[in-house]
Amino acid sequence: MKTGKLLTGYLKKRIAGIEALMKKPPGNFSVQDFHRLRLETKKLMAVVSMLHHSDRAHKMKKKLKPLRKIFDQAGKARALQLEVSLLQKYVSGQMLKTYQGILQNKLLKEKRKFSIVQLKEKDKLKNVFDFIISVAMKTRNKNAMEYLDHKKLEIYSFIKPEKLKTSKLHKLRKVLKTFSYTQKSLDLKNKGITYKAINELQVILGKWHDYRVLIGHLSAVAGKSDIPTPERKRIMKITGQLDSKSQMLLKKITAARKKTTF
Repeated sequence: MKTGKLLTGYLKKRIAGIEALMKKPPGNFSVQDFHRLRLETKKLMAVVSMLHHSDRAHKMKKKLKPLRKIFDQAGKARALQLEVSLLQKYVSGQMLKTYQGILQNKLLKEKRKFSIVQLKEKDKLKNVFDFIISVAMKTRNKNAMEYLDHKKLEIYSFIKPEKLKTSKLHKLRKVLKTFSYTQKSLDLKNKGITYKAINELQVILGKWHDYRVLIGHLSAVAGKSDIPTPERKRIMKITGQLDSKSQMLLKKITAARKKTTF
């Protein structure tokens, strides 16, 4: 029962954070609010992944649908917020006026969609949370440890190959986050350099992913006919700068993953 109590205590904190944000009036979500909502939900979903792995008889996917809708739509707005923020580091003034205008319109559209999803789904969350808590209370330590061992093997499958495919990097980041959040939910910690290496690798992977996403978006925009030629040239120059930075991060990822052991 100790494991069940640890999990329910951890989950209730995550739930309280989500519920507080859901009480905010539609349209009043700030940049920080979207970040907090995504973070709290990711922590909760890491535990849910463990619960589902331990007892596949529970139809988790169907039960979690309202929360998933909120999380996914918040992610669309959050991704655009990050893109705007990252772009501002490389662009001064009105250098990319057309593209920045496109981004702001997209962001406004996704925030409006989020408000609609928030209104439609938030009253369904109590049943979702009650269900998760009821399953968590029955979790045994043996099941939790088996799940963590499963995640360690999954992490090793990514970091063990001499050359890690870039197509696998974002997945590796997700697995590392799930592993770390699950450990915290059980009040467990890696010790010394291993714990630091996992955190370091997650941070570098996050930065690399942000660069690659922005590079993809900029490249797509540069090919549009409604982008003025001078702006298209600036976009391609910035894309080159970001690509160089992402290549440097790849070298850091290689060094960091070699330190990651259990």
